[in-house]
Amino acid sequence: MLILSTFSRVYVGKTQDFQSSTDVYIDPPNIIDLAKTPGENVTVAINITNVEGLNAWRVILRYNPVLLYTNSTMVTQGSFLKRGGSTYFVVDISEDYVELGALLTSPSWVDGNGTLATITFRIQTFGESVLDLYYTKLLDLDLNLIPHDVQDGYFRNVDPTRIPVAKFTYFAQAYNVTFNASLSYDPDGTVQKYKWFWGGNQYDSIRESPLASDPIIWHKYPETSPPKEENATVRLIVVDNENITSSVNVSVIVFGVAKHDIAATYLRAFPSSVMSGQSESVNVTVTNMGNQIESFNVTVYRNVTETDYDNITNTQWEAIQTQKVTGLAGFEERTLWFVVNTTGFSSGMHVIKAEADTVQNETDTSNNFKLYSFEVTAFLYPPAAWFSYSPSAPKVGETLVFNATQSFDADGEVTGYLWDFGDDNVSEVSDPIVVHVYGSHGTFNVSLTVFDSDQLSNATWQLVKVFAKPVADFTYSPTSPLVNEQVLFNASASSDPDGSIAGFSWDFGDGNITNTPDPTVTHTYATPENRTVTLTVVDSDGLTSTLAKTVLIKDAPKTSIFLYVFAAIAIVAVAPLLFYLKRRKRVPATTMLLDYR
Repeated sequence: MLILSTFSRVYVGKTQDFQSSTDVYIDPPNIIDLAKTPGENVTVAINITNVEGLNAWRVILRYNPVLLYTNSTMVTQGSFLKRGGSTYFVVDISEDYVELGALLTSPSWVDGNGTLATITFRIQTFGESVLDLYYTKLLDLDLNLIPHDVQDGYFRNVDPTRIPVAKFTYFAQAYNVTFNASLSYDPDGTVQKYKWFWGGNQYDSIRESPLASDPIIWHKYPETSPPKEENATVRLIVVDNENITSSVNVSVIVFGVAKHDIAATYLRAFPSSVMSGQSESVNVTVTNMGNQIESFNVTVYRNVTETDYDNITNTQWEAIQTQKVTGLAGFEERTLWFVVNTTGFSSGMHVIKAEADTVQNETDTSNNFKLYSFEVTAFLYPPAAWFSYSPSAPKVGETLVFNATQSFDADGEVTGYLWDFGDDNVSEVSDPIVVHVYGSHGTFNVSLTVFDSDQLSNATWQLVKVFAKPVADFTYSPTSPLVNEQVLFNASASSDPDGSIAGFSWDFGDGNITNTPDPTVTHTYATPENRTVTLTVVDSDGLTSTLAKTVLIKDAPKTSIFLYVFAAIAIVAVAPLLFYLKRRKRVPATTMLLDYR
């Protein structure tokens, strides 16, 4: 127990009936990350907003300890309360919760928004956990409660279809309570282990059970003399065959004395409108709100006189059908189905009542019945089907939104939508808006069938043309063009799967743009550099496609000055030799002989 002795156990925030501007909440509120694996950490903050005059605070955060682990070194005080000066901060780690709080050591306070504390959890397996701000308390300098609202958090690191569901019932024999988790189940496997947490009595030395394979467990609460009605919190955690875990939120049970309380908690009739002589299916759920195992009858009635909702006993009722419920334990609910034949019912609205018999020693019978109305009519109107879609000219691979919100039912409500998208894809949903993506172009017959609460249907259809974008492609020649050299660009390889190319737009990357219906075009560059040439093609449906390529423009070859110097030197050196050879060619042979001698 925290040393903050001025904090009594008042569940402020969870039980208040007003809305406050001050909030205490988990941040982030939802951590859903399937990549989070055992051994990794996850951190949350306990934040506060719009508070005035805060001097001290205390919080109990409950979590699933099979999934998440923490200790006192992983809990740190936030900076918010420290704005008011020196603080005293306390952390206590219990079986399935963290209890923490802080107070200012001087007569001061803080206003505004900030972080009260941060908690780091180490992930131990896969599953889900509510981060339940089970208890919160804020105090001002005069120890007055500061009203506030509370927002819990949530963590999950596994697909929800793989998470087991925890449920339990109980039966109290004075202070000896039997808990039964046999109603727990796993959607894709089996529940293997069960772990229980008990609370609510400071003298109860046993607060938790080990993980066990038996769904039934017995717990004895400390007795008082004489026995009296007492409450305690109970929490069940389940683990399936894949070591995936989940839990039920904290539930409050009653023990010490026998409590008998049966409630009709749900009633619906299907369909909501029928023609006289047709049958109504009636769904009734009854729940044991007490702590004893009960057996009783449930009867469905129809009104004979006009229903007086202010005083139901003033209405005359005719019993239609009765069913027996046996062995209903505390927290357990049972669903029953009845059939009401409307032969002889007059046209108009009728009321049915589902009522559970009063069990022995039951003191509160106000919740033993439920009422529901339905219509008997001479004619049933089918629903009207209508839908639109956007965009109006969808392309292959583009998300298409189909909207049937303007479908309606004159004498009931639309309950379902069956879509046939014309490409071998069919979807039946309860939401009027769906999305679809077509993988190929063409014209598709999209049909919508709507169903109403009278089990009638109607259909409509539209032709939806899905367009294919053109494909832009081009070549250029020469592949290494020079400055001032004419370059031929050729887009003849461009194509359109569902039409033809209507035009070509060339952006040569040097500020020049040419639009032409011809696939070929020439262009000359004045300077050497890299140019990005972009081709945009437009097809016969007005759709476009773009392709860009980088063209390297080189400078024209230039003669080096060294070559000119070398040529000049060569001329100077060779000229005398050439002159001599030319002169020698003109001397007669005899002269040459005389010269030789």
